[in-house]
This record gives sequence, structure tokens and C-alpha cells, in this order.
Amino acid sequence: MGLPMRKQIRLPDYDYSSPGAYFVTICTHEKRRILSSIPVGALHEAPAVRLSGAGVIVRRIISCLPLRYPAAKDGAFNLTE
Repeated sequence: MGLPMRKQIRLPDYDYSSPGAYFVTICTHEKRRILSSIPVGALHEAPAVRLSGAGVIVRRIISCLPLRYPAAKDGAFNLTE
């Protein structure tokens, strides 16, 4: 049994090698929450995200992208569900 067919999400006539802002999405197997945890804090306190070992590796790789791709700039780094 093969993989399910996925919908094409790229714009057909867009040059993705041109300068612009791009999102990088990192998915985990079965949407497991292995990149970080949010410890329980006091009420009305902004939660602090605690990266796991895997999360530290992902952050390091993202921060090194401009070394491999000089035109790339490191933007915001968000961990979400």
C-alpha cells in the first residue's frame, strides 16, 4: 500500500528561489510533543518554553541555516501544536 496522495500546496507559477519570507514547518511522528515542554507556572505569568534535547538540536539547525544559505536570515522561532 502506497502513501496517500497529498494536495499540491505550492503556487504553480511562483518562483520559490526568489527573495521573500518563507515558513519552515517541522513535523514530528504522530504529532508527538518531543521538542519542548511548558512547565506549570503562576497565574497571569507568561509560560516559559523549555526545549528538550531534540528541540535544542532543531533550534541549532535553524540558527545555522544562514551559514549554509547566505541570503537566508533567521526570523522568529515558534513552537506550536
